[in-house]
Amino acid sequence: MRKRMMAVLIASLTILMGTVSFAEVPDNAVVLGDKAYAVELLFSDDYTAQIQTDANAANGSLYYNLGAGWKNIFTNEEVIDFNSWPQIAYVDASGITHTYAAQNGEEATLSYEISDEIMFEEGYHYMTVTFNKDLLFRDDGYEDIVDDSLEGGTHQSLYVNGELTEAEIGAVDWGGDPNKVDELNPIYQDPKIIILYINSASSIPDGAEISFKFFDSDQYGRFIAEDGTQLTEDKLTVTKTVANEYYEEMTPP
Repeated sequence: MRKRMMAVLIASLTILMGTVSFAEVPDNAVVLGDKAYAVELLFSDDYTAQIQTDANAANGSLYYNLGAGWKNIFTNEEVIDFNSWPQIAYVDASGITHTYAAQNGEEATLSYEISDEIMFEEGYHYMTVTFNKDLLFRDDGYEDIVDDSLEGGTHQSLYVNGELTEAEIGAVDWGGDPNKVDELNPIYQDPKIIILYINSASSIPDGAEISFKFFDSDQYGRFIAEDGTQLTEDKLTVTKTVANEYYEEMTPP
């Protein structure tokens, strides 16, 4: 019965896809309980097993949308009432997960804000990146997000007012890392916060525009919230004008 369910799902969509007018998510998708997939993934060996599992667990809550509204996969009846729909994690054709609010609501987004000043505490200059949601636990504590391609090392040089300088991001901490709970300032023990430690901060003029990049890719790990929401760019280029009262001050030992 379970294998038949998957076969019915694929067969039904194969017949209908000839008239599809591809649009934005969530069109051209199937909903399987609280999971959803772009129809292209139904034909991908990488997703067959997972889609089968989710279809089995959906208790008959199987729907599709090929650009003409949501319909029941078995009866082909149009869905009018979405009150029973839970929050849904949707995987697009590129394999990126998007989260939609319950009752077929809007897409929940993951966003962030870079601090607009360089701060100093306990011998370190730093900036913070604050997300709107708790980030998902990662073994590396998000240390690999810094793009070190400029140096080929573990640090990343900063561009200051468009020019490469000696200033660099020397280390990264994540406020939700349970392995560092005793090392972090209590105000930064927050899974929404990334701390960027700045070396040679005294070389950055007050009011300068700085720029750097984050990795956000399958290879290095993505920024992913606990609810599955994630950013989608492979690299995030950050440009920010920052206040720096420590300009030309001697960096403490």
